[in-house]
Amino acid sequence: AKPVNPDELLKKIYPTASLTRFQYEPFVLMYKESTIRAITDEIFRKSGFTPNVLFETASNNTVLSMIEANLCCGVVPEHYVRRLPKGISCFSFASHPSWDIVANYRKNGYLSEAAKYFIELVRAFWA
Repeated sequence: AKPVNPDELLKKIYPTASLTRFQYEPFVLMYKESTIRAITDEIFRKSGFTPNVLFETASNNTVLSMIEANLCCGVVPEHYVRRLPKGISCFSFASHPSWDIVANYRKNGYLSEAAKYFIELVRAFWA
């Protein structure tokens, strides 16, 4: 069996689109201090325009609700659109931006068995 290339799979599920296609549309974005906002701002910068931000939120689900209500465009992690609401079209970015997920705990500190198991599950899921 031929191994599946994750980038090719994403292109089949979410076709690639240039962000400039949406440069005159309003956007709902995550609040400025969020991790994803720094990534989103960089994507817009590289696309050569500043988005028209309708409003900012702390919830990716709110972004999706506003899109579903046909009020704006938005940028959310792929995880939030796996069960895509009807009437929403999704596209991927050619650069496939991402960020690292980490679990932090005090060196030589106490970790419950539940916390250790959770870290194992996360490590296996994201490996």
